[in-house]
Amino acid sequence: MENLKVSSVCAMICSLSLAGCTTSSFKMLNQKNMAMEFLVTPDRVILECERVETDDRGVVAGFMMRVVDEKKTSFTLVQTNTLDRESCERRVKKIEKILKNGKQIYLAGIGDFREPREMGLRKYTFPRLGPIEDNGRSLQFIAIKNERNQCFGAFSAEEQPCPPEPFPIKN
Repeated sequence: MENLKVSSVCAMICSLSLAGCTTSSFKMLNQKNMAMEFLVTPDRVILECERVETDDRGVVAGFMMRVVDEKKTSFTLVQTNTLDRESCERRVKKIEKILKNGKQIYLAGIGDFREPREMGLRKYTFPRLGPIEDNGRSLQFIAIKNERNQCFGAFSAEEQPCPPEPFPIKN
């Protein structure tokens, strides 16, 4: 009887630990011209509203998403237009919900990854992965979407279609 209890407890602990763990992953799905698509787990993404001082608008916010790649370095998806602080923080909250509710996160961006990684610039701390070195690469942020079809576009917010054309990339 006691062995049965121990076995039950061990089985429950193993089940709980396996259910809470997902394997961290990064995959480049498609690349065509300057358009790129990635599939990542949420632990590989952190969000930031960076303070930006401008001559004409004063202090504004730049929305950025840091992503850990297959080499365990990070690149940045950048919102090309600046936002007021409140708009940027609302964007972060909406995208955090997409990350929280998803296990596989689709990212779309435009840019060029042909340049070699430029290491040693800066490190960012990812809660589950720890400090990750930035590689100097960046893309223009276009969209983020999870497998539950929760989507947010850089210029269209939650309007459809999301992601916008030319995404998803057709081969």
